[in-house]
Amino acid sequence: MKKAFILCLMVFFGCTDSDENASTNLRKGDEFLARGEYEVAEYYYDKIPEESVLYKTVLRRRQEMEKQQASGGAVKRVDRNAEGVFVTKHSYSLQMGRIPIHTISILNNTSKRVNTIEMEFVYLDDTGKEVARLLTMVNAMVDPAEEKEIGKITPGMVTEKFKRVKIDIKRTLLF
Repeated sequence: MKKAFILCLMVFFGCTDSDENASTNLRKGDEFLARGEYEVAEYYYDKIPEESVLYKTVLRRRQEMEKQQASGGAVKRVDRNAEGVFVTKHSYSLQMGRIPIHTISILNNTSKRVNTIEMEFVYLDDTGKEVARLLTMVNAMVDPAEEKEIGKITPGMVTEKFKRVKIDIKRTLLF
């Protein structure tokens, strides 16, 4: 009887992943989701326990995945830096035709609070040629394992017309 109980515990703990591995599994799932490999992404998301603080993020990712599969498109990740800080969504509007005002969503997949992010905005025309490169610092204040929308980011004026924007996270200040 005692051996059966121990075997059951081993099977139970072997089948679920720990909360410690949740951030790694979320990161891996996000990488596969960005490539449109939904089954592999789902595999990693399934490893994140419901008790984890990252589980709400997993639910949002699954909703994104369903929307993208329904529309036949791929989920686009804007960028990720080596410290585990992601730009998950990005939109912009133009003020006076030349000043882009960006709204981004930041996912802090670290164990520390992100206070400041140095970001580089690369503006490309419809052929993919770079027309401008602007660097700016953003006060983010994103807690660990949290996703937050930050608006009204104005890195500067772009004199030439552009079609796309690429965002590079250069550095983050973590506390």
